[in-house]
Amino acid sequence: MIGIHKLLLVFGLTILLPWTAFAAGSASIQSDGETSKIIWQDENTMRMETPDEADYMLIRDGKAYMVSNPESGEPEVVEVGGMMQAFVQMAESMGEGQAIPEEVGRAEATGEGATVAGIAGEVYEVQITNKNGEVETLTVVLTDDPLAVEMTAAYLGFARAIVGPDLVQKLVTALPDEKRGVLRVKGQMEVQSIADAQPDAALFELPAKPMSMSDLLQGLGQQAE
Repeated sequence: MIGIHKLLLVFGLTILLPWTAFAAGSASIQSDGETSKIIWQDENTMRMETPDEADYMLIRDGKAYMVSNPESGEPEVVEVGGMMQAFVQMAESMGEGQAIPEEVGRAEATGEGATVAGIAGEVYEVQITNKNGEVETLTVVLTDDPLAVEMTAAYLGFARAIVGPDLVQKLVTALPDEKRGVLRVKGQMEVQSIADAQPDAALFELPAKPMSMSDLLQGLGQQAE
């Protein structure tokens, strides 16, 4: 499961952007030495998987699902967005302010250029202040490449499904209109490759009836009896 602090810092940037046209595609993204693949159909339909794991995540209709044991013939589908949103609220109530962005400053161009995954971008710095008043400066590479913009919009749907609209709203601020695609967040994530191939619609189907986390825990409790 993705760490909430990393999720809020990395995906927090993606929810700040205005969107126009949208197309489908796929991308490989490296984070903490691991590579994940995302496949998106639109901003509300996305799949995230890792090469060494059969389990994957689906975003559909504003909800986030974890699909486990997909190759066993008896896959489990658990709706996890509500759980993550509850975790955010719990962390906030317990004073874990270092995990909750309170303010996102305007991106400032450094004047430097950078090429990531073969796409030309520009280096910016963004200051994020958490609820403890601590400030972290993120170095990011932004681009106006249409495919990168569409990929970033897919992360918007991911962020909304995972952390909820209320927290998303807290992160909204102005980034340069001409640079709407996120290619790299230094020390957090980097796009390795990106393509505009149309994905198979079957990739986004739920392989079983979704359960809530309470349903899952209840089932595990019954098995232990």
